[in-house]
Amino acid sequence: MGAPRDQADVGSYLKALFADPQLIRLPLRRILAPIIVKLRTPVVQRRYAAVHGSPLPHIMAEQASALAAKLNESGEPPSYEVHVGMRYSAPLIRDSLELAARSGCRKVIGVSMYPHFCSATTGSSLRELERQRAEIISDLPLTVIDRYPDQPHYIEAMAQTVRQAQQVLPAGAHVLFSAHGIPQRIADQGDPYVGEIETTADAVAQVLRLPNQQWSLSYQSRLGPVKWVGPYTDQRIEQLAREGVRALVIVPISFTADNLETVYDIDLVLAQKAKGAGIDQVVRAPTLNQHPLFIEALARMIRAK
Repeated sequence: MGAPRDQADVGSYLKALFADPQLIRLPLRRILAPIIVKLRTPVVQRRYAAVHGSPLPHIMAEQASALAAKLNESGEPPSYEVHVGMRYSAPLIRDSLELAARSGCRKVIGVSMYPHFCSATTGSSLRELERQRAEIISDLPLTVIDRYPDQPHYIEAMAQTVRQAQQVLPAGAHVLFSAHGIPQRIADQGDPYVGEIETTADAVAQVLRLPNQQWSLSYQSRLGPVKWVGPYTDQRIEQLAREGVRALVIVPISFTADNLETVYDIDLVLAQKAKGAGIDQVVRAPTLNQHPLFIEALARMIRAK
């Protein structure tokens, strides 16, 4: 999705985001979007300031470097270049394709960093990839990896992050998988996102051999007055506290790189809510970022293309 580079870039980032009708569905878009952007810009600026800016661009660059090293470690053809292309901020998808064109690439493989397909995010990004490819490198073949909710190395990488968090908590700590939410109307239209999130959560819980009562799934980051897929993470945390949970692992299940939703929404807002509700110990499982097994998962899927 991308992220603003600095405080001054927040407004232009939100403007690009709210201009995408596939991501933000608004009536009277041309009238309402600029008003919403103007109102939200200072709010979002304060959030980024609280975490000293978004870590996403830096982490994405490191992921690309790690993936390129993994793909080319044998030294045998074919060779691979790995470029980052973000949807709403630099480096844009177009920037990445222009680099591919200048370097003489023979094939393009678009890899979604969303493990779970959603029409509003994955779908929008892949359509943008195809639009830009048609303009810049229409003669090159394009294939895509648009989801991988049950890829074995990805699942094991997720399980390892949970184990790491569990090590600092008492045995039996509750594991709460927190995914980025989507509006309920998108799910009702048949979008596969929720089902794929559930697939991943179930698979990780099985690897960890978690009893059913020791883990649950919820959704965070809802926006606006419309109904979103639930249960909502903040409400689920309050419910767990009422049920007597005193040690909690929050797992950012739908995120493959740290961003505002992990370092602000979970680390600051949700952790504080949990402690305020009576949960004494709260630990977030590390985001995948450059986890070797996650990089291995991406490399295996790419080689198969």
